[in-house]
Amino acid sequence: MIKPPLPASRDDITASWMRRALVAGGLADCAPVEKLVFEDMDAIDQGAVSDTFRAEIAYRKGGGRPGPETVIVKLPTAKRSVRRTSWLMSVYKVECEFYLRIAVNAPVATPALLYGDFNPKDHSFVLLLADLAGMESVQFRDGANPDQVMTAIRAAARLHAAFWDREGSLVLARIPKFASLWRRVLLQLYYLAMLGHALDRFGDILRGDMSWLAEAYGPRLADHFADLAATMPRTLVHGDYRTTNMFFAEPSSSEVTVIDWQMASMHCGLYDIAFFFINSVTSEIRREIERPALEEYHRIICAEGAADISFEECWRAYRSNILAVLMPLIVGCGVVDISDRRMAEGMDLLLKRLAIAIKDLDAGKLLPSPRPLLSPARMFSLLSAWGYRVRRAAGKLKRR
Repeated sequence: MIKPPLPASRDDITASWMRRALVAGGLADCAPVEKLVFEDMDAIDQGAVSDTFRAEIAYRKGGGRPGPETVIVKLPTAKRSVRRTSWLMSVYKVECEFYLRIAVNAPVATPALLYGDFNPKDHSFVLLLADLAGMESVQFRDGANPDQVMTAIRAAARLHAAFWDREGSLVLARIPKFASLWRRVLLQLYYLAMLGHALDRFGDILRGDMSWLAEAYGPRLADHFADLAATMPRTLVHGDYRTTNMFFAEPSSSEVTVIDWQMASMHCGLYDIAFFFINSVTSEIRREIERPALEEYHRIICAEGAADISFEECWRAYRSNILAVLMPLIVGCGVVDISDRRMAEGMDLLLKRLAIAIKDLDAGKLLPSPRPLLSPARMFSLLSAWGYRVRRAAGKLKRR
């Protein structure tokens, strides 16, 4: 059967469309779909980049073989500003590329793809994914337990080992480099644009040494991410590796299913590990388990032939990536709706975890040194720092 047209919104997901999609996805004798019932997903957990919802499917009897009773549907968000940013960062393209071409080769469990389609002209897309209802997703406020931490670290190690230093392979040809020049420039400018808002909103945490570090890091962010990418061979990273994007069969499960691959890129694998510890693990458990977890990560990637690096190099890269987590958290603090108490408290908690980790690991000492005075990188750093100071001063004058 010819594939169905790309839906512009969930209103276009009709019973007829659903059957056509399931047939096009491989369920050739799918029974006619009689009725669909949609259920919204928790926006805080599944993110605001896509419109993600569950579809409950009722099939007509006697007309073929019933398909899945429920599926997860992902479409582009209806928010224009978010959709523009998503187009710019290729997040829809990346996730579709992952599910359509890479997931089958990835040594980590992902939701089964039932149907997918992507339009490269306008980045419209649709994904029908197997529903993981019945599995457990750990909220970041609670934090993963030690068994779940080790399960997640082992899964990341297997993923990174499988794609280690394979940047030129055909299967990864359409996955962007996280630290490409234009991305580094864009991220530095975006970070500095959000930094003032973050300092104003979360000044109780971003004060003293943390305030100084956040402001010192901004003009050197692009240099730092360039250094991270050069630390060791690049691999496929998830980019948003946290428990709210994971499902465990049970609290002590040795297997994990990872969802939401929109931020996947080629980058230093330790970014996933650092991001996970800040976003998914309490400070107490992190202190207890991070070194054994990193030793396990190092053991796996070396055993699978991915890297000839020492544990000391791996540990330093982890510490440096802890510093890099400033980027997503500062941006998040700048854009979060602080009138939503739950979201504001969530950002407050993550900032506290990051501040504690930076202090524990002395990560502030890994701030990159300034580039040579007349180099393009140094000029960009100086100009962006000047722009930030002007904007910050103007903001303070306006509030008087």
